[in-house]
Amino acid sequence: MSYLSDQQTRMLGGTTDSTDYYKQFLQYIVNDRFSLASDVYTIQMQDRVSLIYNDVCVRVTTAVMTEDVPLSYTEDDYRQIIFQNCTQVVMVSDMFSFEGYFWIVINTNNIFKPTTSCTVRRCNNVLKCILPSGLLYEIPCVITEISKRSMAIEKDGTTMESQKMPYLVTVQSNVNTLAIPINYRFIFGQKMSYRVTDINDIALTSMVTFLVTANQNRSTDDFVNQIADNDVVQIASPSGALIIQGSSKISIGESQVYSVVYDNGNSITGIAFTFTIDNSSTIQFMAIDSLNCSITGRSASQIMLTATSNIDGTSVSKVITICNSF
Repeated sequence: MSYLSDQQTRMLGGTTDSTDYYKQFLQYIVNDRFSLASDVYTIQMQDRVSLIYNDVCVRVTTAVMTEDVPLSYTEDDYRQIIFQNCTQVVMVSDMFSFEGYFWIVINTNNIFKPTTSCTVRRCNNVLKCILPSGLLYEIPCVITEISKRSMAIEKDGTTMESQKMPYLVTVQSNVNTLAIPINYRFIFGQKMSYRVTDINDIALTSMVTFLVTANQNRSTDDFVNQIADNDVVQIASPSGALIIQGSSKISIGESQVYSVVYDNGNSITGIAFTFTIDNSSTIQFMAIDSLNCSITGRSASQIMLTATSNIDGTSVSKVITICNSF
């Protein structure tokens, strides 16, 4: 049975706000349960902005699914994650890494539990495509055979090699996956290429599902690296051209905020930028977040502000003049 120590009771006694009292009390109970549990692990959760995987303390258990799938398939490919931190935020399509695989959130169960929890499904393949910049983009995905969803795909997706039925390919929705068009080609496994025939982008789930069907192989397909030839159908540059928004002049002692935006006003999602300055001794620089930074002029000079994407290395620059009051 969970209980509070004398120290915890004294700490709660000093809390006057009823909401804070409940939150602290709940956190103490959860901490106590975690200390007694045998299924507590440190796994990695992806930050949706920086795309970096960070450690998080959770309980990992077998998920009990209601789908019409064999129990062995359910036990092997689904997990339930319960977070120790009661204020943890988790969303559908968030990504995790543990047990040597990537996992994607398919359901959040917060309505049934006092603490944050979710159901994840193991990714069994990697979707690969070439970005407009010419760089290779890779993202873990879930492949499901559409006519027999209860038939498990091998962990590396190799059962697709001898199958020609349609498949559903589910990935996290981001600026790159949303730009993949109809008729774009992929290679899964080692022997067969597939073509996108339909796209289901469900905004509320933050996931994109591609319907792919078998396509005739080409001599230019790279089956070793699993990169299909797409000489006709290309991924379009998403949303518009990137620019750094902000004044091109700063007075000494003045501060200005600079933001990476699309020139057509569309919002930037799923991309984080790293800001660099070529002459930092004449300014005071502060990164606000992955899309914005602040610069304060210290002495007269001319600097180059550069923002570099963490997705494909695309960069955009702006020349800024530091001058006396104008």
